[in-house]
Amino acid sequence: AEARNCKKIYRVVVFLNKIWIEARPKETLMIRSCSSIALLSLLAGCTSATPDATDDSKSDTADTAQTPEDTESAPEDTSEPEEQEEEEPEPEPEPEPEPEPEPLIDYSISGAGTFSSSSSTFVTSGGCELRYQATTPDATSTDGTVLLLHGFLRNHDRFADWSSHLATWGIPSVAVTMCHSAVWDNDADANAADVLELVDHLGITKTLYVGHSNGGIAALQAASLDSKAVGVLGLDPVEAVGTDHSMQAAALSIPAYALFGEASQCNDSNGGLSTFKYAPYTVNLRVTDSGHCDFEAPTDVLCELAPECDGENLSYSEVEIQSTIFNLATAFLRWQLSEDDSGATWWTRGEDGYESLLLSGSVSRL
Repeated sequence: AEARNCKKIYRVVVFLNKIWIEARPKETLMIRSCSSIALLSLLAGCTSATPDATDDSKSDTADTAQTPEDTESAPEDTSEPEEQEEEEPEPEPEPEPEPEPEPLIDYSISGAGTFSSSSSTFVTSGGCELRYQATTPDATSTDGTVLLLHGFLRNHDRFADWSSHLATWGIPSVAVTMCHSAVWDNDADANAADVLELVDHLGITKTLYVGHSNGGIAALQAASLDSKAVGVLGLDPVEAVGTDHSMQAAALSIPAYALFGEASQCNDSNGGLSTFKYAPYTVNLRVTDSGHCDFEAPTDVLCELAPECDGENLSYSEVEIQSTIFNLATAFLRWQLSEDDSGATWWTRGEDGYESLLLSGSVSRL
């Protein structure tokens, strides 16, 4: 009888425990604790050998174990997540500074080279006795020779300073006194033919012709007949009365550049410009304030006293004018004879040297 009573009590407690388990989650822990204490108290005197009680206990225990609310849920992690330090972006590398432009070379000043000079004569097939002075640098920096041809009524002495200056830059030259530059005999074509014979006599294999006044036209004529010529430079060139060498200029396949003085009676109002403009590869510049005599070095009183042959020098002194002429002429010769890019900058549009001359007003385009 006691066992039956214990069994009934056990079933009641299990029933109540199942109900309590279905209570709200926050009350579950307290209810389960109370039911456990009551169960233990009621069953203290009951025998544990009752088979039915044991079986029911196992069944109910299994049911209880399958109830999700029977296990305590893990406490929620309410701590704030650790803030991850943001990696600072690597600084962008600073752009490399642009290289400084190379300074312009001033060819108006003497170079560092030394040289020697010698004078001699040569008689052409036509009986002309040419006097000439050859100036040779001790260290030649070009593979060609410059032929310097004087103007009307002049001679090779008017190129003495030119020869020395070019030699300091490593440029060899031959200044020639021509036979056909007199009042009674002024013939640029005959002068060109004589000079070509001299070139062959000296064994020159690469030539560049430079001429002042009517010598500029003789230089152009010689270059048009010389297959070894690489360029022509006119220094205030002037056509003789009644002559026209525009066809020879148009036939040139080499650079034919020219520097001009202010238009005046002395240079026939830039009488050689119309000829040089026919050359396919030409640049023609006027040197501001320059007179016809400024293109000789040295000049003499005879030139300076001739009507309108000496410049007025309104903005530039004779020294400044001749510096501009020497710079441009030497740059051209270095460029053509040795492919010196530093020389090209003084003659090429958009380049620093050329644009600086225009900006300063020391030259203007023609």
